[in-house]
Amino acid sequence: MRSWRIRLGLGGVLLGLACGGDSGGPVVPKTLLLISGDAQTGGFGATLPQPLVVVVIGSDGNPFAGATVAWTVTSGVASLNPTTSQSDLNGRAQTTVTLGTTTGTVTITATVAGITPLRFTATIVAPGTLAIESGDAQTGPTGGALALPLRITLLGTNNDPYAGATVTWAVTAGAASVNPATSVTDTAGHAATAVQLGSSPGSVTITATVGGVSPVTFTATIVPVCQYVASYTFATTVTGSLTGNDCLVAIGGGSFYYDYYALTVPGAQQSFTIGLSSTAFDAWLELYKATGTFLALNDDSVPGVFQNSRLNAIMAVGNYVIGVSTYNPRETGGYTLSSATRPATVSGCQQVWITRGITLSETIMATDCRDSSAAGVFYSDRLLIVLDSGDTFEARLQSAAANSSLFLYDLLADTIVAFNDDSATGNPTAFLTYTPDSASFFLLDVGTSVAEQSGPYTLTIAGPAGAASAATHATGTEAPWLRLPALGPARRWPKFAGEELRRAPGR
Repeated sequence: MRSWRIRLGLGGVLLGLACGGDSGGPVVPKTLLLISGDAQTGGFGATLPQPLVVVVIGSDGNPFAGATVAWTVTSGVASLNPTTSQSDLNGRAQTTVTLGTTTGTVTITATVAGITPLRFTATIVAPGTLAIESGDAQTGPTGGALALPLRITLLGTNNDPYAGATVTWAVTAGAASVNPATSVTDTAGHAATAVQLGSSPGSVTITATVGGVSPVTFTATIVPVCQYVASYTFATTVTGSLTGNDCLVAIGGGSFYYDYYALTVPGAQQSFTIGLSSTAFDAWLELYKATGTFLALNDDSVPGVFQNSRLNAIMAVGNYVIGVSTYNPRETGGYTLSSATRPATVSGCQQVWITRGITLSETIMATDCRDSSAAGVFYSDRLLIVLDSGDTFEARLQSAAANSSLFLYDLLADTIVAFNDDSATGNPTAFLTYTPDSASFFLLDVGTSVAEQSGPYTLTIAGPAGAASAATHATGTEAPWLRLPALGPARRWPKFAGEELRRAPGR
């Protein structure tokens, strides 16, 4: 719209000049028109984004070509390029302005001999205030990088974003380096740098400085690489990479690289799935309480398909930690980690992990797990749980359609450790309690005491979930020591372990 107005305005002037111009004699420059570039603002040493443009009109009312326009700084500090220019066939001439380093108003005059000169103004602003935009108070692993860049915002003395200022980044305490060490603010007043952390745990401070304004200071915390837990948002997909700088854990006869991610389970309880895929290595998933206690694992999402892992779980509200690793020692490479809600079902003899402190409403069906014995065929759902030494496990199974039955197996010992048919004489509710002497994997068989019975049920697992919070930071978590249990994962289950976990010992 502005360009239309300029054209209409210029056309009106030309028409007026043509009607009132000289009727005879040679055509000479008569009028100078300001077209664009007036009233701009810029920072120290900045080149104004718009050139100063004038049009020379001849005595015949038409654009005048070949007139010499002299450009002069008549007040303030600035430089011009060029200082003289010739009007083109459209009568246009222009120059560019580079501002000085003194705040205030600059006046530039455009002069053509014999014509009233024109004056342009510009305002020089200085850097005014420097503020942290993002990236403060992060936590990162030894030898790694902060997840987010450090970013500042610089405003000028006019409170608008200040472009073109040089920002100097300096590590003033702790073991770290920045890249780049200097950067220049963009049109939004932003500048950023990335931080590579050193090998010594502790605090880091990094200062961003711009001449003439108060600097700002970022802080960061370096933790041992095996205690670092990256931030993760449930139901999102992230990409990562296992490298030689990651946490290296000695397990059995091998060593394995790990990345850890924080996972918060919202609501009263949540049924969810975690997926890990890689084209570089045989994926391995683990799940912990945020306090470090081991909860679950998965090797192969599909038996015989060794590349990817998928862990299904029904767990109480709380904070958890996902462990991303490999089946084979010292494998590295890229991976994709994802999570999502899933139906709170255990159909089809699925491998589903649970914690204490949940309630499950399900149905025993003929398509669930099957056990055959002399007494007939029994259907059941099977749930996996890790119990630590001294954990009290209580399970109550209620059904109005079937005579409830519960069996609890210690999978490592390959033995039944607790079972119950009727919680009391004539009462079809099953109830069992068990306290292990040592940590192990357990399988809870949720079924019936009558062959080929089926129907809905409610299962309540009592006791605390125990998923206490770890101390969180803006990005990442300073985790406690993640305790790898001296059981299945400590010696890496053989291939097809998932299938073994699905099959309980016979009745």
